[in-house]
Amino acid sequence: MSLATQGFAYKQCIRVGKTRHRWIAFIDTDEYIFVKGSTCPSLPAILPSFNSFPALGLNWVFFGSSGHNTRPTAGALNSYSKCLPSKHGVCEHVKSIVNTKYVEGLDWSSHHFTYTNGAKAVNENKVPFDGPWSRPASHNRLVLHHYFSRSREEFEQKTLRGAADGQPSKNMGDFERYNAAATENCTDGLRFWPRCCGGSNLTEDTRWLCSGVARFALQAASGGAGAGGAGSATAGAVKPAMLRL
Repeated sequence: MSLATQGFAYKQCIRVGKTRHRWIAFIDTDEYIFVKGSTCPSLPAILPSFNSFPALGLNWVFFGSSGHNTRPTAGALNSYSKCLPSKHGVCEHVKSIVNTKYVEGLDWSSHHFTYTNGAKAVNENKVPFDGPWSRPASHNRLVLHHYFSRSREEFEQKTLRGAADGQPSKNMGDFERYNAAATENCTDGLRFWPRCCGGSNLTEDTRWLCSGVARFALQAASGGAGAGGAGSATAGAVKPAMLRL
């Protein structure tokens, strides 16, 4: 998929989503929003505090392969715990949850959008930033888990497919370099899951978060709301949605 194709998909999502959602998160299939906290978090409950800003940028928590050469049988949270330190430059990259009231379109990068009157997105601390980076990376409460490589086997397959935005594909040199730098233990997500996503602890708000994606995607372009209703527009409410490509 080229950046032009991806940009067209983003533009269509923004056009349709403006009337159906207050917020849209533009993230990839190897990225997961995670809200830290001692209690079960609610992303929809947090977003209204950012209503006056054009977008909320989430810094990457960048995971390596955690030593897996082949695809593990357990899920991502159980299988991948080694990540890069927050001070590493790659963690300064952000993906955006855009406010449909202010967003105008995609800029030169899939990590960066343009907003009304040149307004700037903010990070989790409400500090403005410009472009696809927020420096230094902030991982206090709202973060984006980015499973860059997963296993060696899966990364090799990924390089053959090419990048979604048409940029040069990653190579095995990237795999080796980032995995050598993945020296931190990142297990917040693993602790969160049994506490908030299991049995009687699964509330309506955490069900939205634990599902991994509000299934808005591109179905909205053809009038469909997606399965499950998590991303659907409802009377009297404009819910968040996500677009994964």
